[in-house]
Amino acid sequence: MDESPVNVLDDALVGKSHRGYFWTMGSQDAVVYRFDAGRSGQNITALLGEAYSGYVVADGFSAYDPKSRLRSYTLINCWSHVRRKFFEIMKDQPIAREAVNRIAAIYHLESEARKNPNPLEALAETRRTLIGPLLDSFWTWISEREKFVLPKSNLGVAINYALERRAALEKFLDDPRIPMDNNQSERDLRHVVIGRKNWNFAGSYEGAERLATFFTRMQSCKRVKLNPWVYLTHVFSIIEDYSIHRLDELTSSRVKVALQAHA
Repeated sequence: MDESPVNVLDDALVGKSHRGYFWTMGSQDAVVYRFDAGRSGQNITALLGEAYSGYVVADGFSAYDPKSRLRSYTLINCWSHVRRKFFEIMKDQPIAREAVNRIAAIYHLESEARKNPNPLEALAETRRTLIGPLLDSFWTWISEREKFVLPKSNLGVAINYALERRAALEKFLDDPRIPMDNNQSERDLRHVVIGRKNWNFAGSYEGAERLATFFTRMQSCKRVKLNPWVYLTHVFSIIEDYSIHRLDELTSSRVKVALQAHA
């Protein structure tokens, strides 16, 4: 999961715009967007549902912490965000450079395992025999360095960010299906970031909600490698007489299967 801000015109704010957020939640074959005027944990609950008890891969934003709202899911924190904090200061910090190199070694092992014809089995074995010990070494090394670093310095902040999230950063070891980071969600928001540089703002709250719906349909098509134009052409050709009780058949992944069956 991830979120990104967007300016929205509001008639009640003369000469100003409201800062809202697009939220995104993705899996292997779908991605969902939601617009909300705020950035609270309520939006996460609205996307996941009250009863969700699986995994959530997200950055260190406190609203994702399941303890903050007594949620039942397991939080997986993002190694890319940990790396980024060290990468931004490594030019003048040898310790930060070493941290980046150690994290890069873990990503390299992940990448090599994913090339295997049976990636899940390879990942499980690699994480158990190679990455797990590397992580243990990383935590020992970084804990020793913390003793000699000012807590409020850039390096101290980067170290504390990692150590405070250690448990959630190690959880990916439990299941080979869990990614090390939420980079996919960041990629899912990239078109939002690029787009708002062109259109600057949403014209209304309703317009922002419609944008979220449109993003959901288009990006879900891309996720399963289905041409969005083909998808829309198919759906618009049958939607007029389609039963409201069968709308789940019109997800991108199921439409792709149906089109392939009739090809």
